[in-house]
Amino acid sequence: MGVHKPGNQLGLAAPEIADMVVNSAYCYISQLGSVASKRLIVDGTPNGAQDENLFTIEGGVEILRLSGIFTDVTDVSAVTAAGFDLIDGDSNVVQITSAAGTDLSASTLETSILRVDQAAAAVTALKSDQVRIIDGAVGLDLHAPFVVNAKYGGTTYLRFNYTSDGGGAEFIMIFEAVWRPLIREYGIVGVA
Repeated sequence: MGVHKPGNQLGLAAPEIADMVVNSAYCYISQLGSVASKRLIVDGTPNGAQDENLFTIEGGVEILRLSGIFTDVTDVSAVTAAGFDLIDGDSNVVQITSAAGTDLSASTLETSILRVDQAAAAVTALKSDQVRIIDGAVGLDLHAPFVVNAKYGGTTYLRFNYTSDGGGAEFIMIFEAVWRPLIREYGIVGVA
């Protein structure tokens, strides 16, 4: 999995064309965002709170969408209190979702988790044991974008958090963040 740098994702003409031609296709492409994805493999039975570094952030970025999907659920029977946060090199933590988290212990293969509300709300899980939807108000985005300003001179991580009582944690998830820089030359999301 990798990271696409902003500005010229499709190998088209230089990003400067977007600045010269207002409302051009290049302008719209640069606003769509770039994608960073990471596969997380948990193979064992960890005990207690777990923090998994997914992405690194430099500068200022807007995270447009943040989600994950289970591609293996060998044992998720004790995976609870799942959510997302940010941490910098000085151990300053900022919650992206509720610290109380979401119980994922009954997750099925291809269960999705998404950030669809502000930081005080828990991550939303859509189990795949039957068809399910999230239905937002008309005209509103179903994701909850947010802005991150990384710590200068240090490493800022976007993390997936969960708790396991040691009774079961063997799974694989793929996470994806769709993002764009606040200022083209001073913002990037990479894979941790």
